Amino acid sequence: MVAYINVFCALPPGFDALPTVFAILNGLFDQLFNISDDMATLLTLPSIWAGIPGLVLCSSNIIASMSESKLLGIDLHERHATFETPARALVFTCSFMLVLCFIMLYSPTGSAVLLAISSLLTYLVYISQGVGYIFLKRRAVFSALVFSFCAISSVAVKDTDVECLVLASCLVLLLSLYYQCYAKSRQTISEDERKLLFFVHIANKNNARRRHTLHSLLKRWLKYVPTTVSYKSPSKARPTSAKVYIANSKKSIAKAAKDAKHNVDRRIDSLSKIQ
Repeated sequence: MVAYINVFCALPPGFDALPTVFAILNGLFDQLFNISDDMATLLTLPSIWAGIPGLVLCSSNIIASMSESKLLGIDLHERHATFETPARALVFTCSFMLVLCFIMLYSPTGSAVLLAISSLLTYLVYISQGVGYIFLKRRAVFSALVFSFCAISSVAVKDTDVECLVLASCLVLLLSLYYQCYAKSRQTISEDERKLLFFVHIANKNNARRRHTLHSLLKRWLKYVPTTVSYKSPSKARPTSAKVYIANSKKSIAKAAKDAKHNVDRRIDSLSKIQ
């Protein structure tokens, strides 16, 4: 996605003019094949017609999942009886996109502002995905940093930086208040989220099993650690009878065994605290 965005930023007519361009791949085909704009549009149309339904369906599935998780105040997760598609979410998504089209058509600076806001929200989604993926791979923090810089640039280095910054801050503030005051207490886990988070539960179970196995192995190994019994040299020891010598030997062995057991228990407790 980063390479995709960088390609369109470098190609004519530029990133700022993308909302007013019908076929955004025309600049790419013009540079590659040196053809006219009409021919480039013919090559771009199949990707446009294939991309719009996919984008609408993906957005509708996200909205349906949010509605099923009680994050939205309206019921949009009902699916079609035959096609199993989120019919209400599709109608809502298409209507919302139509409203945005009218705003971009009749507002002089609406297209640039909406482009910056859309880019900002897109980068925030990628950052959240990176933060969630850090659970499995620590290198995901680098992608989160890259998208953080991209999010800052989308609202800070544009011609409409003040409007974008104000609208973005207001939008994030309103969504945060909505979640804290209304959606947080009603939120549940939908069936799709259970399927997506299944691998996280598996990873947690495997980690717990690995820690338990390591603890059992260490405990079993420490039982068989050889212990040394300190004794005095026979040359320096006082001459004693056989009975006294045997009794002292038994006491020394019992004390050494007790000390060894105490050391083993202490090691096990320290390992448990570390884990």
